[in-house]
Amino acid sequence: MDNVFLIIFSIFFILQYVRGFDFEERELQSEASLDQLYERWMKHYSVERIPGSIERGERFNVFKDTVMFVHETKNIPYNLKLNKFADMTFKEFSNIYANCNSGYDKEASPNASGRFMYENVTQLSDSFDWREEGAVSPVKDQKECSVEGISQIKTKTPIIPLSAQELVDCVTNKKNGCEGGFMDRAFDFITRNGGITTEQNYPYKGLDENCQTPKKSDATIDWYEEVPKNEDALLKAVANQPVSVAIDADNPDFMTYTGGVYNGTCGKNLSHAMTVVGYGSDSNQTKFWIVKNSYGVGWGEAGYIRMERGIKDHEGLCGIAMDAWYPIKYKFRNPFASIDEDHVKDEL
Repeated sequence: MDNVFLIIFSIFFILQYVRGFDFEERELQSEASLDQLYERWMKHYSVERIPGSIERGERFNVFKDTVMFVHETKNIPYNLKLNKFADMTFKEFSNIYANCNSGYDKEASPNASGRFMYENVTQLSDSFDWREEGAVSPVKDQKECSVEGISQIKTKTPIIPLSAQELVDCVTNKKNGCEGGFMDRAFDFITRNGGITTEQNYPYKGLDENCQTPKKSDATIDWYEEVPKNEDALLKAVANQPVSVAIDADNPDFMTYTGGVYNGTCGKNLSHAMTVVGYGSDSNQTKFWIVKNSYGVGWGEAGYIRMERGIKDHEGLCGIAMDAWYPIKYKFRNPFASIDEDHVKDEL
């Protein structure tokens, strides 16, 4: 009976956390009421600050600015709320959560062949969601890629969270320990390393440490390819598997996004890695991508964002189609063939 109660309580807590943090206009009327709002927000997100410290005062001022930004932003088709970033300056958020060089302007990729296995795909459904197929692992508060998805799709085994820390530690040419950029290099490492281990075997620490490649690899891929830089090609790829993408996440709306189809102002300075796990359209016939983020379930729609697709710019909103990659796992593989020979086969 106690276990049932704990499960029910845990579900209730998660739902409350995911819904974001609401406030009333009366709480904005005075410095005292705003201070009480800040205390309520800190309790909601289990944020601890030193009472009376200078840091607390500075954080409070940032919180007030965020509250007014959320309160005064009107006439947009998506929702903004106070989330766990509410007392973080936009510069801090940008430096920590939107500061990964995707490598779009880097030297030629290891996969410079230009091949695209889904080029001739023609039969596409109006909507698709890989979460419904069991090919998407739970949202984490860290960086990750789309190897988990293709492993589940090809092996038909339960989804296994893979080690982001192994990528942080072992992928070369990374920037500040962030594997969110250089997605092709992450896939290249997994291919040539003979696989990647699980999150349980190589836990996430969020620090760039020495590479300690485990003896056991729990998921493998045979190769990886880049999606041609347009939304039509990205749609063909996503219809067949989750796809790793990079976007420009460097804007306040993205920081406080809570729900709806996002069409906020953003450029093409690719700064954050995410995974497209599906697509669809809403009741207004606005087309969108379903994108999995790595900020935890307290951000967005339980950790996801729906981003408008089909805009006039063929590279997509926030550059979502500019630097997209997917891993390849064949049903059958010639063990005597080289990687480069292998990946030209069509053994899907």
